[in-house]
Amino acid sequence: MEEVFILPQIVFNEYKDLEDLQKIILEIDKKSRYNKEKTLAPEWANNEIYLTKKSKNIISKINDNNKKIYELKNNNIILNEELEKEEAIKDLLFENGKPLENIIIEALNILDYKAENIIINDTEIDILATSPENDIFCCEVEGKDNSAIDVTKFRQLSDNLNVYEDEYPDSNPIGILFGNAFRLKPLEEREEEHFTKHCIERAIKKDIILIKTSDLFFVIKCIKECDNEEIKNDYKKKCRDAILNSVGNIVSFPELINNKNEPQQ
Repeated sequence: MEEVFILPQIVFNEYKDLEDLQKIILEIDKKSRYNKEKTLAPEWANNEIYLTKKSKNIISKINDNNKKIYELKNNNIILNEELEKEEAIKDLLFENGKPLENIIIEALNILDYKAENIIINDTEIDILATSPENDIFCCEVEGKDNSAIDVTKFRQLSDNLNVYEDEYPDSNPIGILFGNAFRLKPLEEREEEHFTKHCIERAIKKDIILIKTSDLFFVIKCIKECDNEEIKNDYKKKCRDAILNSVGNIVSFPELINNKNEPQQ
């Protein structure tokens, strides 16, 4: 069986280059012929009685290396799973639909809300969140690829609030619209208008809270990186207060903090 060797395009500057190429081709041919003539060692030839002391030592080192490689690969599998879980909060920056809904639920739980997706009388509420202070929020979620968040979710949000109030007459739930506008663009390239003017007017009229998921990302990142439980819990309370006090407005979260309880630069 003939073999074909493909060489890259070569530009010869001197005659010496041609001589070098000839040497390379001859070496390739020599090794190719050797490999054809060399008989593959049969299984029985690998018996330990035919191994030299040095061969045994080399094989032992290879086996040790293979064991380390196996352990490292398994460790990387675990680390990659941990990394995927840790980086899930980045979904707040670019996701929409159910993935965005799921990470908002996780973010609200980090803020010490009890947040979940629920169904009441065949009506699905994207997120129902109850604060430690017993404030109740019915939430809708929307992401837009290359535009601001408009009023399309307000009817659904209004219907959900009515369904919840009918089921729990004394509950007095508050509506929240989480928006991820221009989600496919880097944050620095996104338009300043995250919610349309019409959307903000409707929020004022209907007493709806508006939250940018990109703002929520930095809040959650800050909390996850804070090791001081007292500082962290105080900051969570300030964030919940900011949400509660933003009825009819876009939430402005408090300044990000560090372990020393100082605003981050």
